[in-house]
Amino acid sequence: MRVMKIFIGLLCGAGLFLLVQQQGCQRPPPSPQSLAPEPHLRVALQQDPLIVKEINIEGYLMGVLAHEIYADWPLPTLMAQAVASRSYALYRLSHPVHEEFDLSASVSDQVFNPTEKPPLSVIEAVSQTWGQVLLFKGEVIPAFFHSCCGGYTEAAKRVWRWADPYTFLVSQPDSYCEHCKYQDWEYSILRETLAETMRHYGYDLPEGWVLRLRASRESPRIREVDFVLPLVPIHPVRMTGAHFRQILGYQNLKSTLFSLEEDGPLLTFKGHGFGHGVGMCQWGAKGMALEGKTLEDILHFYYPETELKRIY
Repeated sequence: MRVMKIFIGLLCGAGLFLLVQQQGCQRPPPSPQSLAPEPHLRVALQQDPLIVKEINIEGYLMGVLAHEIYADWPLPTLMAQAVASRSYALYRLSHPVHEEFDLSASVSDQVFNPTEKPPLSVIEAVSQTWGQVLLFKGEVIPAFFHSCCGGYTEAAKRVWRWADPYTFLVSQPDSYCEHCKYQDWEYSILRETLAETMRHYGYDLPEGWVLRLRASRESPRIREVDFVLPLVPIHPVRMTGAHFRQILGYQNLKSTLFSLEEDGPLLTFKGHGFGHGVGMCQWGAKGMALEGKTLEDILHFYYPETELKRIY
């Protein structure tokens, strides 16, 4: 029988948590003097009015993993999520967007809740990867992740213009997420409703418009969306696929990996996956772990050309 000693302790200023002291689930020994001290983050719990919590990053990760991924998934998947979330948080710390805080506790950065006690699997995933981040050319990367790529990841530069330097975040086939619950989805909308929605966002569509989808050469994901006149396909109302998805709603167009079917006034988008598609596919990481892949295998697949390194 496996014996565990359970005690209550204070972890990284995050609050009281039940910790499990057992082989493979302990806080690592103190960092060597050659490593930096553990960083602190300022997390905006809400923004109106602004409430900011300062917390050690490892305590922050406990509250992130408990909400960003399923705690009963394989340990290598949870460990990969811990490394990705830690890397993203440290990237934001060194590339500030706001003066008052480093990260938001919402989906605009990473979902975080400081009040809940994390599952033991989350504690183990964080502790076993303590201080480990992904580096590209010696710099911590914004290790983006998403729920399900639908079979094809997306290049970062096609979602965010500022991400051009991150050439390792590429479009590539991914067969590991075939059992994702968002693998196939549909969303239908009337032409009139779509036109009204576009007007609300400042786009006036020409009478008799036709919707055309354009994929990139590197990926089947929709790169551009054009509203054109069928006989005069010039001066289209054009936007990126990512912006079109934002306009129609992320819960409606779950990804940019979709096609279009028309039936009179009804437009039906049929797609695959959920999320922007950049970086690690969480369902794919689960599939890899179920096939016996390690933490290193998962990170190498989704973040090629990067280095896994402990920095504190």
